[in-house]
Amino acid sequence: MPAQAVVGTNSYLFRTVHAEVKGLRYLDVRAGKELSVSQKKALKEAVKELDAEGVVAITGDCGSFVHYQTAVRRMTKTPAVLSPLLQAPLLATMYMKEETILVLTNDSSDYDQAALESNLVEIGLSQEDAARFVIQGLQHIEGFSTSEVADMSDERTWAMVDTSERLRLEIMSTIEAAKKANPSLRAILLESTLLPSFSDSMRQTRGVPVFDAITLADYLAAASTDNPRFGSNIDASVWSSAMERANVMDELSQRATPAIGILRIDYSYPPAPGDVDYPGSYYYRTVQEVAAGLTFEAAQEGRPLTAQQREAMEGAIRRLEAAKGVVGITGDCGFLMNYQVDARRMSHLPCFISAMMQCHMLAASFAADEEFLVLTANGKSLAPKFGEMLSLAHVTRPEDQARFHILGCEDVDGFDAVAKGEAVDVARVTPGIVALAKAAAARRPKVRAVLLECTELPPYADALRHALRIPVLDAITLVDFVHSASTDNPAFGVDFQKSSKVFV
Repeated sequence: MPAQAVVGTNSYLFRTVHAEVKGLRYLDVRAGKELSVSQKKALKEAVKELDAEGVVAITGDCGSFVHYQTAVRRMTKTPAVLSPLLQAPLLATMYMKEETILVLTNDSSDYDQAALESNLVEIGLSQEDAARFVIQGLQHIEGFSTSEVADMSDERTWAMVDTSERLRLEIMSTIEAAKKANPSLRAILLESTLLPSFSDSMRQTRGVPVFDAITLADYLAAASTDNPRFGSNIDASVWSSAMERANVMDELSQRATPAIGILRIDYSYPPAPGDVDYPGSYYYRTVQEVAAGLTFEAAQEGRPLTAQQREAMEGAIRRLEAAKGVVGITGDCGFLMNYQVDARRMSHLPCFISAMMQCHMLAASFAADEEFLVLTANGKSLAPKFGEMLSLAHVTRPEDQARFHILGCEDVDGFDAVAKGEAVDVARVTPGIVALAKAAAARRPKVRAVLLECTELPPYADALRHALRIPVLDAITLVDFVHSASTDNPAFGVDFQKSSKVFV
């Protein structure tokens, strides 16, 4: 298959590498046909070619590559996220069970609701949650039927995908009709990689988050890239790219760019750069509200909310919802995963209040025998509820839960300041965090990624990325990911959140 120009180099704020799977036709991928011997060999060669280029993640140029997700992740140690559908479990966790997500595909006559649900169940959703994703095809619009897409046989033709105003209006009209038929729709997921050029228009017109191949690729790239806003700027090979991204995003108007609400537990401390509560950790505005009475100790225990705690939490969420420009709500403590269900029932906005929500992305991106470290402020405190938290993140099978290993940081020199509510000396603590993780990874050679559960750990993410050379996910990668679904993409699309800079 040729690379689709709509998901090409100019769609990203980082470098991309393309490898063609010789002999694998679009119609074969669309139908999910079993790979022939020659196609399997070609797929392995393409993956090997990408690995040789040192890529930090492997994605696909067609949403239907989801059929080969399991096969590819067995071929590489690099995270593989071949389809935008890999974002579905995270979306399912962010919204109430009564709320639905619209999935746009180019042609639903050959990829219908049953096929979508089958793929989502294979990815890891329950049948009940898979049914919350509603398929909508665009085959009634010229150029989107499977036969027409298949006829685009060379890269030059891919580059000629129509992005005219007429086509945009037809797509928006289709979405509006779907919304009327399904009033519970809260987000849009673009299964087709032909569609990201229209994501900004959808965000502007519908006012809902739009997730696509680009939000997924950006997310995986961020997990392996120096964060230019904080942390250790120690990798010159990626620093310039990270700075370019930061400069571009900072040009977006702070007033026009959506804000994120931060639900704070009743716990006061001086946040370091990179901490969820530190305003400079983001290139966009954040708003904070405290749930009085919901203490750090209470969040750790994860007991059902008392009437007073529930009232305080609901009040804080209502104030965040009322704040201008807030498009989603996160939390300032990883243990708030215990209350993710409560939060999303209290709010009409998407809630993603713990970094733990990213666990399924790790489980789905790597081979079934590969493992992950979960760094936390206190390992003994996380252990009792760890299995329940993983289940809430759609990591439900015992064999998958066993792939996640808790690594407590309570004995790291200087990190006891977290438990005391004191300022953490990041420079003092960094060597200990890195040494702890390196030793754990050495004991477990199949570790392929790190998740930082604690919201006071992102300041060390860059140092861990540099030392371990594997992806590191944290609360900031999660918040940036969700925020990107509501934000004007400066690389392409409609500039609906106007900045003073012209992007070319």
